[in-house]
Amino acid sequence: MNTMTRLVASAPFSRLVSITVLVFLFCVSAAAFDSQSQTDTSADAQPAGPDATGNFTGSDSKSATGNAAALPVAADGVQLGDTAMPIGQNSIAPQAVTLAAKEKFNYFLKRSFLSPMPYASAIAAGAFGEWTDDDHHHHARPGDFAADSATRAARSFAFGTSASFFEKFAYASLFRQDPRYYKSEKTGAGARIAYAVSRLFITRSDQGASQFNASFIAGGLTAAGLSNVWERDERRTAAETMRRWGLHVGFAAAANILHEFIGKK
Repeated sequence: MNTMTRLVASAPFSRLVSITVLVFLFCVSAAAFDSQSQTDTSADAQPAGPDATGNFTGSDSKSATGNAAALPVAADGVQLGDTAMPIGQNSIAPQAVTLAAKEKFNYFLKRSFLSPMPYASAIAAGAFGEWTDDDHHHHARPGDFAADSATRAARSFAFGTSASFFEKFAYASLFRQDPRYYKSEKTGAGARIAYAVSRLFITRSDQGASQFNASFIAGGLTAAGLSNVWERDERRTAAETMRRWGLHVGFAAAANILHEFIGKK
């Protein structure tokens, strides 16, 4: 089978994957936005203005008294500044603005489609996977190898995009967690590596507290299960599904370590 025939034969496969992923992501997006809108509605339900006693209620009350109430107080009773570090967080996290559901969706789009890294990693994973999979003597024809590598790259990109969608937007909105990575203030290389790996299981909530990273764990597992839609029949087993999730966790750990050591604090 030549290269053109392989690409033509993959057209129904591409349509099936596109329709399935789009419908599924649309349903989860609707649920995430609905959850966020209910939270925003309940927060804005109380009208603003003075009550019968002259005290302010609603948003006016927040603006009048929020600055004093929001500042943390030390053990000796001294009020701290607004740059104080919350418990369980590094000193950078409190300075970050909380992301709404729409902003988390934009963050997902930027990280998944507007950066060259997802495309480069998908192409590299496709070529490496096809090179190490010598089941049909595909190395004999460069054209066949290129076509099969492109198919694997498409699967890899679909998996990475799906995982990013759930981890950085859908589940991050549902669980009200911050999908961004915050560097530590540690100095030793070992301590910083340990911190970077721990961020796979510990994350920051929208309120700034440390909590279990349900968005990443559930997002990766969901993407691994969803990838059975476009994987070959022999790769749709439970063992292969967990293997894909394990590889995803490993690559995410490596990415966190790079983020920890590369770039500004």
